Amino acid sequence: PLAVFLTLRNLVSLGLADSLIGAGSAFLAYLLGKQADKTDRLQILRMGGIVMVSLWLGRYIASTPLAIFVLSTFVGFGQWLIMVPFYAIFYDFGRDSNTAEFFMFREYPVVISRAIVYGIGIAVVGSGIKSLFWMGVVAYGLFIFLPRLRLSRGNPNVA
Repeated sequence: PLAVFLTLRNLVSLGLADSLIGAGSAFLAYLLGKQADKTDRLQILRMGGIVMVSLWLGRYIASTPLAIFVLSTFVGFGQWLIMVPFYAIFYDFGRDSNTAEFFMFREYPVVISRAIVYGIGIAVVGSGIKSLFWMGVVAYGLFIFLPRLRLSRGNPNVA
């Protein structure tokens, strides 16, 4: 939102742009959810990893406000390529388990990972804010190289 405001210099335009992005994002999440139910979720997850690595590299290279705005918009959409299949896989794991245990299993790695990433970010930021973009490249690159998972309804197995 800040990049949009600094580019457009108008609160109404900011609200309109944010609303359009939100509506487009919700529609994309709906379509991806439908597709994730029909196809291999891991394939969508890997595609999301490729898209996000490309976008983070683009953000690193971008030098104009318009390029940064466009890339930031696509990053918002690209994250759905990661989140929808990722959470669908987790919810398949949790379907037959204790609900509290499932949420603990899901949340602990996320919280611990955030703490580690924030710590690395604070350590790296001294070499320039753009150096943090490489963290995004590496983090999303992991989704491309995840081990192959076979996902049958409610029974994911590592192959």
